[in-house]
Amino acid sequence: MLGILDGGLFGSLIGGLFRLAPEILKFLDKKNERAHELNMFQLQTDLEKMRGEFRVEEKYVDYSI
Repeated sequence: MLGILDGGLFGSLIGGLFRLAPEILKFLDKKNERAHELNMFQLQTDLEKMRGEFRVEEKYVDYSI
């Protein structure tokens, strides 16, 4: 009787772990996705800063002629 109970309990634990595995992977994937989005946003803001600086320099060159 104890062997059957242990087998059922062990099977339940293994089943629970396999049920949680996809959720853990989803969490890690979302974490990586957020980090990627933050990196892309930083690159986009850097690009806009460079464009603004270029426009300022362009106006300075136009008026100095």
